[in-house]
Amino acid sequence: MGYKIALIKGDGVGPEVVSSAVQVLNEVGFDAEYVEIRAGLSLFKEIGKPLEEEELSKIKECDAALKGPVATLPGPGTYSSVNVLL
Repeated sequence: MGYKIALIKGDGVGPEVVSSAVQVLNEVGFDAEYVEIRAGLSLFKEIGKPLEEEELSKIKECDAALKGPVATLPGPGTYSSVNVLL
């Protein structure tokens, strides 16, 4: 039985980095089911939240998370980074 891994692709180069990491894991025979989680600045711009509560619940159900870089806006009054929430 394999692992259940939450994939947080992130922002900027994040999707490329996570995709490459998954490709390497697959090549070496790592047995896992990947659960894609939407999070980060792109989601915040879309719905006003960097991570939905349901997605956080999905992450908690997984054995681990593989997270790409997520954008953090500078200055006070911006949203809390996904990194802080996790």
